[in-house]
Amino acid sequence: MNEFTLEQETRRTEIADYLHQLADGLESGDKVTLIVGDQSVTIDPPEHVFFKIETDTDSSWLGGENGQSIEFELGWEAADVDTDEELLIVQQPNEESTATTQQEEEYPQH
Repeated sequence: MNEFTLEQETRRTEIADYLHQLADGLESGDKVTLIVGDQSVTIDPPEHVFFKIETDTDSSWLGGENGQSIEFELGWEAADVDTDEELLIVQQPNEESTATTQQEEEYPQH
């Protein structure tokens, strides 16, 4: 199994989007592929997984004594995982960009 770690400063809304996509994959029971640059890992958690939340109120990795952090961890035995089809997370265009594309198709500019 491939593995990677991603640590970066990101907006809360982007993190929420990532967590929503992961939650949707977990809820559906399908595999989820995480992609960072040219690295990827596919996870396929079974129905029951180990879940851990850890918080820290003096997180030195943030560069100060008043930092806070939270970590979520999911774990399971690899033997519990079936190997079959893969789920990819794909971003869909919003309605506005779809409408623009449809207009361009209906009324091509010469």
